[in-house]
Amino acid sequence: MRRISVGRNGERARRRTSSTGLAFYLIMALLAGLIGSVVVGGPSSQATSSCPLPAGGKIVFLTDQSLVGWSQGPNSFGPVSVTIDAGLYRVMAASYDPHSAKPDQVQTGEQWYFEGYKNHARTFRTPVTPDLPESQDVATYTVADRMELAATDALTAFHANTGTDEPNSVAPLCVGFYPIETAQPPVPTDAFCPLTSGIVVELTSAKLLADSSDRHSFGPIAVSIPAGTYDVTLASFDDHNNKPEQAQKQEQWRAVATANGSVLWESPPIADLPEGQNYLTQLVASSVVFGSDVTGVIAQHAHAGINRPESVAPICMSFVPLTTTNTPEPTTTIPNTTIPGTTIPDTTVPATPGTPEPTIPDTTVPDTTVPDTT
Repeated sequence: MRRISVGRNGERARRRTSSTGLAFYLIMALLAGLIGSVVVGGPSSQATSSCPLPAGGKIVFLTDQSLVGWSQGPNSFGPVSVTIDAGLYRVMAASYDPHSAKPDQVQTGEQWYFEGYKNHARTFRTPVTPDLPESQDVATYTVADRMELAATDALTAFHANTGTDEPNSVAPLCVGFYPIETAQPPVPTDAFCPLTSGIVVELTSAKLLADSSDRHSFGPIAVSIPAGTYDVTLASFDDHNNKPEQAQKQEQWRAVATANGSVLWESPPIADLPEGQNYLTQLVASSVVFGSDVTGVIAQHAHAGINRPESVAPICMSFVPLTTTNTPEPTTTIPNTTIPGTTIPDTTVPATPGTPEPTIPDTTVPDTTVPDTT
């Protein structure tokens, strides 16, 4: 049985029951059970019973009943019982609306999202799906490339644009959870540290991932860097040559210096590693003064918590010590020219106590003028 909600724009409510559709649904459910884990939620018809999501994960059928944004119809569906183990997943969703039967309809907000629960407590919420194009009846979307999920026992789907004057009818047809292997990938054989100056700390060529809580940092690793003033350089690596179609613009990380477990300093992040190259080195900080010896280093993804991997390897970093020399003012030393073993005599005449100063005799020539006898 298929029920399509109708809206103010002339959509008509329709019901159709088909024994052929029911048989088809059961066959498809059986086949899906053979190729992947399947959970069935609401009713589904012949046209939509085969969820278009790929096999290989846990597929959860929700419903082909339309959710609507306005108040004249349902805007949520669920809960549907499921069993999803905690782990890292790629999450997909499929939207449905019979656009081919209503070619004159124009609705640009046919969007929805869903939430997971464990014992009635919410465990996650997905991003909103894109609008279902008017040219398609069914579309599939990856709503999260990598999502860390807690154990979940129920799902509920919600219309994303409630409280509007348009129905924006869309059915949350099905969702899929595809486990992601969390083991570290093999280290590329060509990975090496390009830094050579100063104290070089080799970190790892395994990738940091912004959207993985268990892989957005590396370390701490033990180091022994004396207190002092340093220029700090970071080096990034990613094997872009092997993935030319990748487009990631936030492949960045920062370094954290610690002393006996306490944070001393966090570096600014290195710039994004361009897609056309495998390595990037950058002086991220100059004249950094460490008042204590650095005993540990941690590498952290600069965008931890976003829903994209932005994979980058913190291959290494360097601490280049800066030395400051104070030049003293020039001085002149007069050399000693005294001949060894020779004493210079003192020629000063000592004064005799009580001796009066000598009187200079009067040397005036007496007047010898002859008196006038005339």
